[in-house]
Amino acid sequence: MVITLWILFVLYGLLTLVLLYGWKKTIPPGTYADTGNTTVTDTVGDDGTDTLIDVENLFFRGEDPVQVFDADGNFVEAFTTIQAAIDDADTENGFKIVIGPGEYNENVTVNKELTIAGAGIVVLNGDGLGGNGITIAADNVTIDPITVTNFAGHGIYINSAVSNILLDGMRSTGNGNNGLEFH
Repeated sequence: MVITLWILFVLYGLLTLVLLYGWKKTIPPGTYADTGNTTVTDTVGDDGTDTLIDVENLFFRGEDPVQVFDADGNFVEAFTTIQAAIDDADTENGFKIVIGPGEYNENVTVNKELTIAGAGIVVLNGDGLGGNGITIAADNVTIDPITVTNFAGHGIYINSAVSNILLDGMRSTGNGNNGLEFH
């Protein structure tokens, strides 16, 4: 009798969870998710479907480690470089770009209202590049945490005409000019 009641309770609980949280989100390979319970369907091999519960962040290292999410947190597209993600016509003001762990050798100009977040240790390395590491040329930009190093110019350059800029957990070191320049 106790086992039967327990099974009914478990079934009722599962039914309640399905009714309350009945959605499923399939994540393409190489994407990042930062909200809710998630169902992951592995499209490589016969591994099947896994349900992950109470996971804050997922990052699948793939060929395109820079991912764009819309204002509602829905995956939009993935890229190999940060600048390509910013420049893409599908990346709109209010979107979030999540950068996978690693080292990126590129100059970045942020000319849209975006949140750019490093997932893990992200280094923007200017070895062999001229100019500034990150140039911020738009209002309402948030960037966290990224290390900017070895650029010939400034590590982070902010156009003085912009407003509402948040740099959280940023590190700018070993650059040719100032680590942070407002001009």
